[in-house]
Amino acid sequence: MEKIKIILASKSAARIAILKQLGLNFKSRPTFSCEYTSKDRNDVEWLVRKNSELKLADFLTKNEALADKVVITADTLVMAGDKIIEKPKRQEEAGELLSIYEKNEVQVFSSVCVHNPSGGRGRRAVGIDKSVLKMHRFSSDLREKVFNQVFSLDFSGGFSLEGWGAILFDNLNGSYYNVLGMPIHVLFKLFVEVGLDFFSFLLVNKN
Repeated sequence: MEKIKIILASKSAARIAILKQLGLNFKSRPTFSCEYTSKDRNDVEWLVRKNSELKLADFLTKNEALADKVVITADTLVMAGDKIIEKPKRQEEAGELLSIYEKNEVQVFSSVCVHNPSGGRGRRAVGIDKSVLKMHRFSSDLREKVFNQVFSLDFSGGFSLEGWGAILFDNLNGSYYNVLGMPIHVLFKLFVEVGLDFFSFLLVNKN
C-alpha cells in the first residue's frame, strides 16, 4: 500500500469527497481547536484566515507523529448582507436563515491553509476565495417543506449546495467548490506557493 502523503485536518464530508474526487493520496483527521467567531472580530476574511491557521497550529501541536506529512486545513463562513452567519446551533436559528437569505445577497468565504513540512520549520500558505449567491424566493406553501428538506445544523450558514441544497439559489457567481468549503483552484495555487508538485500526490499520476 502506498504511503499516505497528505492529511486533511477536517471531518467535513464535503471536503473529504472533493479530495477523493481529485484522486489525492490522503487521510482525513478531525481537528478540535476553538475557533474565532464574529464576537471576536466582525471581519469575515480575517475570521476564515485565522481559523484555518488556528486549525493547522492545533493539529501540528497535537499530532507530532504526523509532522512529516503535508497538512491541509480549511474554514468556511457565510455572510448575508453585512451579517456573518455562523453554523446554527439550534433549529430555531436555522429557521430564521431562509428569510435572511431571501432578503440579502449571500456571500460564501472559504480559507485554505497548506503546510509543507520540508525545510526546517516548514512552509505554509493561506488563500481565500469568495462566491456570491442569489437565493430563490419560495411561495409560502413551499417554505416549510424547503426548510425541512434542506437546512441543517451541520453546515456553515445552515446549508450545502449539494443534493437538495441546489434548489435554494437561482445564481452562483464564483466557485461551486468554494461554497462546499474547498476551492480547488486555491488549493492548487497554495501547493505551488509552498513548493509542492500537486500532481505527485495523486494516487494515479498520468504525467
